[in-house]
Amino acid sequence: MVSWVVLGMLAGLLAKKALPGPDPEGLVIALLMGTAGACAGGFAEWILGGTGMMDVDVWSALAAASGALVFLFLYRLIARRSE
Repeated sequence: MVSWVVLGMLAGLLAKKALPGPDPEGLVIALLMGTAGACAGGFAEWILGGTGMMDVDVWSALAAASGALVFLFLYRLIARRSE
C-alpha cells in the first residue's frame, strides 16, 4: 500500500506537469489527487482483471497515471467553475 501512495504522488506530480493551462492547485492538492487517482486506477485495473493494487508493474503505473490525470482534470474543472 505504501508503494501505491508513493506511486500516486509521483503520478500527481507528472499529471500536474502534463496538464496544460492555468494551475489553480498547489503541490499538496496535486499529490492528494495523484494518490486518489492512483488508488482509483489500481481498483479499475483490478476490476478489469489486472493485478490492481497487489503489485506495482508497468500496467499499474499506467493505471495510476491515468487515474491521476482524470482526478486532477476534474479538480481543475470544479475549481474553475467556483471562481
